[in-house]
Amino acid sequence: MVDTWMMMPAGTAKHRQEPQGTQPKKFRAVQRQPPERQLLLALGRQALTEATRGRQQEAITIDTLLLPEANPNVPVMRAAGMAYADNVKAQGKQHNLGSPHLYVWAALVKQLSQEQDLSPELTTALQQHIATTPSPAHLQSIVRHCRLSKAWAPGTFKLQVAVAASVLQMWNLMKYHLQVQGATAKHGMPPRGPHERTIARLLASLDGFDLAAGSSGTVREREVSE
Repeated sequence: MVDTWMMMPAGTAKHRQEPQGTQPKKFRAVQRQPPERQLLLALGRQALTEATRGRQQEAITIDTLLLPEANPNVPVMRAAGMAYADNVKAQGKQHNLGSPHLYVWAALVKQLSQEQDLSPELTTALQQHIATTPSPAHLQSIVRHCRLSKAWAPGTFKLQVAVAASVLQMWNLMKYHLQVQGATAKHGMPPRGPHERTIARLLASLDGFDLAAGSSGTVREREVSE
């Protein structure tokens, strides 16, 4: 039974009920604040809610790997990003190069294809991918995201990738190979960013508010007795 699987016997959950037709105490307390303060708190809460939702979506749709700086793919992908920026500067805003993440992906694919310790399956997949792609600009419909950035830990980089189903099997092979080389796959929601932490800290400093426990990134009002 689902109730047993969830370790929660049926019918045991109890929730405090407010009298019918009344609002919870914490919301009544907020409504007694000046309108400007209510607006500030509402905007802060909404910002944290949207930030949390964004981190949840990122965890669902994007694969994240941490690569050591010594990984041979790191300098190649960084060089591809810088070369793209130089080409855009030279060609102007009307260029037809496509998005920068396509060139980061292409650099990763090319670098991996030149390695000697690939599995036969990955070797074949990379060769076919390269042979059927005239230029990185043609990857727009199958490579949704591919970004390399510095991670919080010194000497590490964060690679984030999202691809279409047609190349998902190849990406899974690439991902496994990168992990054999020392990359670490990250799972679950990413931590708060600096702006999100600042908003949460400022909201927590306001009277009647405190940070909610857990990783949801929300803010809750303290219970105010009447």
